[in-house]
Amino acid sequence: MHLYLTTGKRDHLVICQPGKEFPTSDFLADDGHPLTFSVQFINGEARDVASNLGQYLIDKGVAQRTPIITDLAMAQRLDAHDERVRTHILLSSQ
Repeated sequence: MHLYLTTGKRDHLVICQPGKEFPTSDFLADDGHPLTFSVQFINGEARDVASNLGQYLIDKGVAQRTPIITDLAMAQRLDAHDERVRTHILLSSQ
C-alpha cells in the first residue's frame, strides 16, 4: 500500500504500536506484547506499507491514500531545509 502524509511534509518517520489499541495477531509478537512499527515517508510518500498498518495510520489521520495538493508557495516553504521541522510521531494509547 502507498501512503501519503496529511501534513504536507516531505520526509517524516512515524513510529506506532497499534497492538496496544487493537490487540490482534497482526500487531502482537508471539509472546503477546505489542510490536513497534516504523514507517518512513520520503518526499511525503511511504511505499510497500502493510495494508493493515496502512489502514491504522489512515484511521488515525496520520496518512492518506492520495497525495495532497499544495500551491507553489506552500511547496517552496516545504522544500526549505530546516532541522526544526524534523519530527517523529509516536502513536500509542495510554
